[in-house]
Amino acid sequence: MPQEPESRSVPRWLVWLVIVLGLAILILLPAVLMTLAKVRGASAAQDEATVREAMARYAAAQVEYRRDHAQPDGGSTYAAELPMLRGLAPDGMIAAWGPGGTPWRGYLFREAKSIDGVPIEWADDFALSAVPARYGQPSRLSFIVVTGGTVRDEDRGAGAGFVEDCRCARAGADARR
Repeated sequence: MPQEPESRSVPRWLVWLVIVLGLAILILLPAVLMTLAKVRGASAAQDEATVREAMARYAAAQVEYRRDHAQPDGGSTYAAELPMLRGLAPDGMIAAWGPGGTPWRGYLFREAKSIDGVPIEWADDFALSAVPARYGQPSRLSFIVVTGGTVRDEDRGAGAGFVEDCRCARAGADARR
């Protein structure tokens, strides 16, 4: 006759250990997830602040570029492309120029084509946009800076892409926002 297998019971201490560990995970998991979300949010805010500052530095670099490239007849122009500001603008911004750029702080940068529907004349104006390389990871804000130097931000939604036309009230450099 075949032998019947012995029935073994699970030790009570092992059952209690599994129960306690399961409860600990259920209690601690939400706190861990909330902490991770806060850290991610702080990182996004830090990246946004850095990009905002870099956009202001871009505006200052444009003023310096225009001054340094004045023509003998008194004419001058702003740099029409971000790479022309190498050495004046942050290197990370320049590497992140255009759709094929390497994201810097989660952002890509490109010049706008018009301000309030009027094509940009680089002798008189400039406009640069910064958009999240991947919307929502970690940031949702897009930034724009124009000739007056004021940096604006806006959540333009997923898939919005670069700002082609900056709606900034062309009434003068100081009025632009």
